Amino acid sequence: MWNAACMSFALCPLLTMGAVEALDRHGSEALKSFYLPRLVSGKWTATMNLTEPQSGSDLGGLTTRAERRDDGTYRLFGQKIFITYGEHDLSDNIVHLVLARLPDAPVGSRGISLFLVPKFLPDAEGNPGARNDLFCARLEHKLGIHAAPHSAP
Repeated sequence: MWNAACMSFALCPLLTMGAVEALDRHGSEALKSFYLPRLVSGKWTATMNLTEPQSGSDLGGLTTRAERRDDGTYRLFGQKIFITYGEHDLSDNIVHLVLARLPDAPVGSRGISLFLVPKFLPDAEGNPGARNDLFCARLEHKLGIHAAPHSAP
């Protein structure tokens, strides 16, 4: 129904549903118990950050890198483009699923990992806290989908 009424608006919950499925199938129990209730309820939304300026749809050319920190988290470095609903104020937080490479990852698409990157770092109770380093550099125009915000974080 949403897709028939307004595909641009429907993309936000559609992307969130995709992230819910990915997290449910492949996330740790800790990530699932913390993030899934907020995403399923619609309190938070989610995106998928795949495309990069230099590689387009060729994921083997991905250059975003992830560096492990002493506390077990990762710091990501790189640029993504065409992130549908990557920046908005329709929810309390945006959870980005970001493709990146670890330093010792093999070349090509087999060396890619998926990272969960919230726009706001949540506190222990799940309230959005400090702003993460991830930011939207600009909103972009995406072919045929003019009512949805597309960003380049």
